[in-house]
Amino acid sequence: MSSSSILARIVPALLACLTLLGQAAASQTLQPKEALQLAFPQATIERCSITLDKKQRARVEELAGHKLASARVRPYRAMLDGKCVGTAYFDTRKVRTKAQTLMIALDAAGKVKRIEVLRFDEPREYRAPAKWMAQFPGKSLSGTLKIKGEIRNLTGATLTARATLDAVREALAVHQVLEAERAKKAKEREERKKRKEETEDPQP
Repeated sequence: MSSSSILARIVPALLACLTLLGQAAASQTLQPKEALQLAFPQATIERCSITLDKKQRARVEELAGHKLASARVRPYRAMLDGKCVGTAYFDTRKVRTKAQTLMIALDAAGKVKRIEVLRFDEPREYRAPAKWMAQFPGKSLSGTLKIKGEIRNLTGATLTARATLDAVREALAVHQVLEAERAKKAKEREERKKRKEETEDPQP
């Protein structure tokens, strides 16, 4: 076999390998720790794992507008000087046939603070540009947080737009339900404390 024939076989194979390697490198953009650092640079991150009960899950699904893949949620709470300054949620879901992984960071008020794309396995031309993603910071959960509502459609990548919006709405919905539960428990603790103090130190 001539050297030219060997090269004719080897070169295309090498090019194919390089292309696959390039695609793999491009799909992984950020590690979770890096994304959290960008969102909350001065904070200490507390990772939680919570299983929603049936009532909580139903409420989240009602608010988000779609079914949850799992009742297990994992908020990452950003703590600074003893206070929670924000919470992040990581979301992986299918766009068309492959997955996208996002970090949705919320501020202390529960509004979108920042979104980072950690991984995008679909072809690069379907990835949402930064300009389109910039619509989300400052948004809260509402009936108008939808495509052709508060969010513009993404021409040529409608499935990416829908997957991203679903991820954001789900993070906002989960956060709203968890914070309501947190506030309820805090109120109950305060009431128990007050009753205990009244019992131990009755008024004359």
